[in-house]
Amino acid sequence: MPHSLDTVLQRLQAEGYLDAGRVEAALAAARSDHEPAEPWYVRALTIIGAWISAGFLLSFLLGLGALTEEPLVLATLGAVLAAVALGLHRRAGSLYLRQVLFVLSLVGVLSLVGGLGASTERVEVACLAAMLAEGVMLWRYRDAARRFLSVLVVVTALVVLLVVQEVPDALHVVMALLVPGVVAVWLGESRLVAAGYGDLARPAGYGLVVSLLGLLVLSVPGDTVGVRAWWIATLVLLGGLLFLEGQELRRLGASLTEPVAWMLTGGTVVLALLTAPAPGVMGALLVLALGFRRGNRTLMGLAVVALAGFLSFYYYDLDLTLLQKSAVLAGGGGVLLGLRLVLVRLWADEPAPSRGQRPRFLDPGSPPRS
Repeated sequence: MPHSLDTVLQRLQAEGYLDAGRVEAALAAARSDHEPAEPWYVRALTIIGAWISAGFLLSFLLGLGALTEEPLVLATLGAVLAAVALGLHRRAGSLYLRQVLFVLSLVGVLSLVGGLGASTERVEVACLAAMLAEGVMLWRYRDAARRFLSVLVVVTALVVLLVVQEVPDALHVVMALLVPGVVAVWLGESRLVAAGYGDLARPAGYGLVVSLLGLLVLSVPGDTVGVRAWWIATLVLLGGLLFLEGQELRRLGASLTEPVAWMLTGGTVVLALLTAPAPGVMGALLVLALGFRRGNRTLMGLAVVALAGFLSFYYYDLDLTLLQKSAVLAGGGGVLLGLRLVLVRLWADEPAPSRGQRPRFLDPGSPPRS
């Protein structure tokens, strides 16, 4: 269970790691970091003004490139704009200038990709250019929102490239790369932050999660993009979810051979078999489990919304009568209630811990119960 900063600092002070002065200094620094320098409406007007100013400038520059009727001129202009934004963004001290450079970077990459695609008349060239340019932006442009968008653009360009090349089933390979990437980034978030990569890990992690859920949306309309056998994606997601469950059981001190582990694994496998044509359900559960593991409300919120949407589409897509669908819902609810009763009985049979001993299945970050 996640703890507030006040609770953590108080425990550190009680255990003798920090004195009262350092605790107050840490709380004051935290409060100052979360208090904006100016009111929100001033910041909002500043951002709007920056985008309008950048829009006038870019309309002039792009109009100049269009008059030449040479796509390569537009691509060159876009490369210059992206390079200028990339080179100056670290020196931008004001919110206004940061937003202007943000817009310049976006339109610069768009002009570069569009110019190269138009000059070669190849969608593949545009996709590869977008992946390369946004990969550079992801690594070098130190802005959370920009890095988040870079991840989305790279994954989207890769998906478009595979569809244009008429190999849509290769999207399962993209899924096989996204799932371990999402799990690795979020499980290793603390280590990445400690190593100094927090400003890259978090936006990249959110970008990978949104890309994963967005890719799973393609499974809702059926064979719109030509992908067959969506159950392959369900198997990939099932593997990621089972790995995450195993890691969590070990963290909580449970053996993988205990009845609770077998029930958890069996229930997950049965759910995957029932929802095999709808991999979005397993994907949302994977993100939900990661959100609970990290205590991240943003991930949990995304997962809950996605799970509700995927379950709704799966329910209405079932080739059953309303009476049969009602029976499925009632049966599923009964199974879940029965599973809860069995789990409660298992925990009730656990011997009571002695004084000062940590109960089994308790979050290691929680203090022992007295």
